[in-house]
Amino acid sequence: MATVLDQYNQKKVQITAQIAAGKFPAEQMLQYQEMLYRIDVLETCMALCRTAPVTSDQRVLGSHYRLLDCFLNCVLQERRIGTPAMIKKYIVDFQANGKNYFTGELVGHKTVLKHFIILHRIFASAVENDVLQVSPMQKLKRPKPRKDEIEKEAQVYTEEEAKYIISCLDNESMMWKALVMFMIDSGCRRGEVVGLMWDAVDLTTGEVKIFRNAQYTSGKGTYITTTKNRKNRVLYMNPTVLSVMREWKREQARYLLAQGYPREGYCFTRENGKVLNPQAPTSYLARFGKKYGIQNLHPHALRHTMATISIANGADIVSVSEKLGHSETSVTLDVYSHVNKKAQKRANQILSQALYTPQNESKMQA
Repeated sequence: MATVLDQYNQKKVQITAQIAAGKFPAEQMLQYQEMLYRIDVLETCMALCRTAPVTSDQRVLGSHYRLLDCFLNCVLQERRIGTPAMIKKYIVDFQANGKNYFTGELVGHKTVLKHFIILHRIFASAVENDVLQVSPMQKLKRPKPRKDEIEKEAQVYTEEEAKYIISCLDNESMMWKALVMFMIDSGCRRGEVVGLMWDAVDLTTGEVKIFRNAQYTSGKGTYITTTKNRKNRVLYMNPTVLSVMREWKREQARYLLAQGYPREGYCFTRENGKVLNPQAPTSYLARFGKKYGIQNLHPHALRHTMATISIANGADIVSVSEKLGHSETSVTLDVYSHVNKKAQKRANQILSQALYTPQNESKMQA
């Protein structure tokens, strides 16, 4: 059965032949241009749909297609397909007038950034698959917060606070001690931690392969999918955390064997050996924080803390970005720019001490 696009293309072939033969009525040229525009819109829509992420996560797919719907609506109003000016107008309009679906309030800066990043991925995929020659996102800058919008700073703990959290874990069960220490050490997202299995962990070298992500829906329960950006990565545990993980694996194996529960291979599980709900670490950390007087303790705060302490102590942005699993290094720079500036100043001081101190100058003169 022919689609609307097929019918338009068939008509386009007929009219093109009539124009070449000089037999197409001039007064119908406007309708012909309108048809060409509709073909352009439909082909763009199909191309963008082909860039949908390969995932069973309904929230990710829903987000992708809702964004396409908004974008194509903007295209229809602007009468242009994927020009930088049109995309910029879409982002500006969305930031100024976009409403949260649930609260009816103006969307926050993070939501605007998410739209910008998804559009960037869509057009990058279109270029990669030869749908477009050049991405219209190439020269567009990341949107900044509205002037009336105060961007919330990410919760980050100091080195002393992180050490206090780790010391408090000595009073907790071995599983939660291992899970939280792994979170602090790796900076992994909570779904990646919950979805981690022993077959991805080398307890000899400390190498950990991150390629699974646990998600939850009321219909499916907890299920395993790909990582957020479909970007697999390898990271390494520090010796202290590696030792705790070894101890926990031995304890977990003894417990499951004694209780007669099957071993499904997950590193962190419920008492019956089944995979945790991805919300479990969030709930546990909230109770833990209340118990030990730690404010706003949640999984993402531990992720931010790992990155901040690493950069502040001289780790390069590229390595930290890869460890976090960010889609682009620019995302890491955007989030941790304030910390990176301090690290650069310290690097300058080290260089100054090495090259310009009186002691070094006297050595050169000698």
